[in-house]
Amino acid sequence: MADHSEQLPDNASLEKDLGALRAILHRTGRAWRRPIVFEGALWYLVTLGAVVLSALLLGALVPQFIPGVTKWVLVVGGVAATLGAIVAWLGLQAGKGDVEGVATLLQRHHPAFRNDLVAALEFAEKLLDGDDNFEFSTTMARAHVRRTVSKVLSKAEHGHLAHLLPRRELVAPAMSLAGCLTLLIVPLLVDADWTLKVLNSPFAKTAAEKAEDPDIRPIVGDLYIYYSTPPYTGLGRKMDAFSTGHIETMVGTEVAIEAYPLIPNTKQIELVLETGEGTNKIVMEKLEKGPHGKLRGSFVALEPGTYHFRATLDDGTVVEDGAERKIELLPDNAPKVTVTSHEGELEVSPDDVLEIEFEVSDDFGLESVARVWHFAGGQENASKKKLDLPELANSPKETSGKIRFDLTPLSLQPKDVVVFYIEAVDNNTLTGPGTGQSQPIRLRVSSPEDKHLQNIADQQKILEELLGLLATYLESPMGEREVRSDDTWHQVVPVSTASGELTKRVGRLAKLQTEQKRILDQMGELVDKLEEDPLMLERDFTLFSALHKQLVELHDDGQSTMTMASTAMQNGGLSTGRAQRVADYASRAEDTLEKGILRFEELLASQKMEAIKATAEDIKELKDRLKELLKKYKETKDPELKKAILREIQRMRQRMSELMQRMQMQLQKLPQEHMNLDAIKQQQLESDSRKMADSLQQIEKMLENDDIDGALKALENMEMNLDSLTQDMNEQFGQAQPQGLSELDKKVGELMDQVNDLQAAEKKLEEDTAQLNKELAKERQEQIDEMLDEFTKELRQKVERQKQALEKMEGEGTEQTHRDGIKRVEQKLDELDKMLEEKDIEQSLEKAREAQEASRRLRFRIDLSQRYSDSPEQKEQLGELRKMNDGVEERGQRIVDDLEEMMDQAQQKLGNMNQQRMQELSERQKKISEQAKKLEQKIGEASKRFPMLEQQLKPSMQKSQEAMQDAQESLGKRRIQRGLDSERSALEQLGKLKQQMKQAVQKQKRQQQGQQSTRDEKVKIPGQDDQRAGKELRQDVMDAMKEEKLDSYESEIEQYYKSIME
Repeated sequence: MADHSEQLPDNASLEKDLGALRAILHRTGRAWRRPIVFEGALWYLVTLGAVVLSALLLGALVPQFIPGVTKWVLVVGGVAATLGAIVAWLGLQAGKGDVEGVATLLQRHHPAFRNDLVAALEFAEKLLDGDDNFEFSTTMARAHVRRTVSKVLSKAEHGHLAHLLPRRELVAPAMSLAGCLTLLIVPLLVDADWTLKVLNSPFAKTAAEKAEDPDIRPIVGDLYIYYSTPPYTGLGRKMDAFSTGHIETMVGTEVAIEAYPLIPNTKQIELVLETGEGTNKIVMEKLEKGPHGKLRGSFVALEPGTYHFRATLDDGTVVEDGAERKIELLPDNAPKVTVTSHEGELEVSPDDVLEIEFEVSDDFGLESVARVWHFAGGQENASKKKLDLPELANSPKETSGKIRFDLTPLSLQPKDVVVFYIEAVDNNTLTGPGTGQSQPIRLRVSSPEDKHLQNIADQQKILEELLGLLATYLESPMGEREVRSDDTWHQVVPVSTASGELTKRVGRLAKLQTEQKRILDQMGELVDKLEEDPLMLERDFTLFSALHKQLVELHDDGQSTMTMASTAMQNGGLSTGRAQRVADYASRAEDTLEKGILRFEELLASQKMEAIKATAEDIKELKDRLKELLKKYKETKDPELKKAILREIQRMRQRMSELMQRMQMQLQKLPQEHMNLDAIKQQQLESDSRKMADSLQQIEKMLENDDIDGALKALENMEMNLDSLTQDMNEQFGQAQPQGLSELDKKVGELMDQVNDLQAAEKKLEEDTAQLNKELAKERQEQIDEMLDEFTKELRQKVERQKQALEKMEGEGTEQTHRDGIKRVEQKLDELDKMLEEKDIEQSLEKAREAQEASRRLRFRIDLSQRYSDSPEQKEQLGELRKMNDGVEERGQRIVDDLEEMMDQAQQKLGNMNQQRMQELSERQKKISEQAKKLEQKIGEASKRFPMLEQQLKPSMQKSQEAMQDAQESLGKRRIQRGLDSERSALEQLGKLKQQMKQAVQKQKRQQQGQQSTRDEKVKIPGQDDQRAGKELRQDVMDAMKEEKLDSYESEIEQYYKSIME
């Protein structure tokens, strides 16, 4: 028995070793079978060659055997050889997954393995199965497995051990195949026709078979085809003389074919139609007497197909012409209708009158035009009214018009949706009529709730942008963060910080000021909208506007601080003291944003819950309205009221569906700490909404049968379901009730291990790619340096000549604008000369283009001055100045062309370097992408038990796969920098994926444990050297802040807002 007292390692390591051993053995088997398959293919071809040679030999010895006997020799021999090859291949495939067999084969041919491979497989499987009858020490067994795997890995080449097995000899089959081909060439050279006759014998027909073939020869000639199109088209009758027989016409056209017979002594000639409806034979009518008199046959073309001619001779012989002629039919297209005045969805009022303009066209003619409307979801109750258009009396091909659509008679209510469109019918009386419709226009009656929900969505967007702004502040500190005695953070700028580094940090914060201003502008616009929102609570509006005001004041202080810093940098440098002022502002901005975001997040969650409750109340109002109408109908039995109730039921069904979807969407957007999503989603939203929909359907059926009491009872059932939904919602808001936390933790841990492996492989690939990119950059610089010495020397000489020309132009310039323009060109040339001196070709090209653009602007100014000058002498002087500028511009363009050509040469040399290494990196990325696909499948399987995993993890998983795919393609196309960027993007998404896995468990734990264990945790603020991805950091910041639940800020925030509201 196994010694269970020994320390047992983690089974995960044993599973990994077993998986590696099986993978190598599997690849070994595949590599070992590959030459066997190739050898089998060669012997298969040799066998087929022997069959062919046997048939040729038999045909040469006994010519009478052609084609009867040789046919069967080739068929039977070929089939037998093919079946043998298939059986052999299936037998080889049957052992494809037998890794134990591969291990035994390796032990037989490579004694160094002894019995290690089979033993390692057996030990690992028994240990993993937990076999209590294991007869060896588990520690020794595990050590044996690990030692065997290490030995296999050390001897593996290209991931397998096939090189340790004996190689297959391919000389014999190859020589045999060459001999067969040589013997086949000989009869082809001697008598090619005879040889091909023997080889084609399986396809040759015997004399009996030939006798059964119909006689194929031309039957008729000089075809005339007459088309009589349907009367409504107005196309009339047309003729196709000496036609090829191909028919292309409108559906419903009467086709008449006239022709002359080419065969004498015919009993009858038929026109045989082959269409989707079957075969139709039409006997051709004789129009003229005599053996060659004109014939005629006609039919109505209703289906596409083919036709041919068939003749029956006097002796009963059947002759066909063998020509399949096509029948192609052109459809009568439905009318095209376009509403030109409106499109999409419009917000309307119940008493609006819309003026709707439209255009209608048809290929042959219009019969009628109508306007159609119905409530959304009630197509079966659509109201249609034909338009009074006098021009339709003549069936025109096109028309247009304008109608007034008055919404008042529809008795619309807020949130109602009416679908409106124009419908046209054509004059097709044969296969139609065809009906065309315009794109529907959705008319939605505006409601305060819709605007309120949009305002909530806008607030959510601003919250996310503020969170991103805070995270960026945390990623871009001005100094080093330290903790004060009161347990708060502040930033300290060390005296030793270099001036260049301080300038760089100030630049980052200046960009944040611009981003902050953009967000505050959006908040300002939203403040105006919230002030006009009647559903916005005064308290919520005051808090939001106060936050906006606070952040505006913060931004104004920041602008003043940044202006001071910018002035100092322009006047000689930023001192440590002034830099500390910037750092103090950055610390204050982080603190203010953090507190404001926490309060804003709570405020927004409160608004969302209020909106959900309002949605439930709206459904109740719909129910009460229907109940009132049913009671009124029970008293009056008014048939018009019954129709109104049916319309209300239809409207209510559409409204209830819309409101339930909105409620579900709002619940999904609420933070987890405010609700138990699974309970509400599964128990209420699905069950109760389905019951209410069933109740509406029952009410409608009972009303049609005048069972008013039953309808009222069904309405009471619907009311109970609605009350149940409302009660359960009130119970669920507050804290979550997690289920299966430990199981979720375990599953996420398993997935996390695989993400770590994937991330490690991607990180190693990114490092290798970065190293190659660095080497390529160095090689490129060396290549460019060799090319640039002489090139830059010549180009700088050209630049110098440009400067000299400009000096001469400056002396000729008479206006200040011209001299300013010349100085700008000179300035750009000085910058170009400096870039050439530094051998920076890319920047040189940019500066050359800027100088060229400055020359063009100078030419425009000279032309403008010359055009409006009244002095002939000045015009002449400006003309000379223009000629000189033209020379400068022409030489400048040559400089640009030279630089562009040099850039192209450098890029071409770079693209040809290290192609093989980039291809290897691309293959590595491909393998990592395959691992990522397997991980995505496992996440999908886990999501069946824990649906939140797919919602939270799938976006990052997909983005990482997309980045990996882009990296693979970029490396394959030798775009190394883009490939490196994509690899880093994949790493960023994998890091985010890991963080989201942690958050999935943390959220469940917070819901289970409450707030007590999280109040003392602090928001982790990164140092300057942190390299974490921005999005990942922002999510961490938000989660950490949420865990604090405002405890450390509650008193001062309450005091601040209380002072604002007083």
